[in-house]
Amino acid sequence: LDLKNYRDAFMVFDQMLTFEPKNHETWYYKGVSLEKMNHIDKAKECFKQVLILKPDFKRAENKLKKIKKSNRDSLERCYSLINYLPDI
Repeated sequence: LDLKNYRDAFMVFDQMLTFEPKNHETWYYKGVSLEKMNHIDKAKECFKQVLILKPDFKRAENKLKKIKKSNRDSLERCYSLINYLPDI
């Protein structure tokens, strides 16, 4: 799917939540669409909401683990780049 389709999907899921705000599947797919559009913080909040509504929903749990690992990997890359900066 291209970015426009993810945006369209997000809009549909967001609208669906106005009618069924406790639907954990809709929260999950809203989070997936946000993740695909690189809105990671907002996606993370959706996945957290899924786990509030359905604590044993493994796909949301896995998404949060993946985001945490990605953030940790990015931070490690930043630290390794600092080592290459010249001393001032």
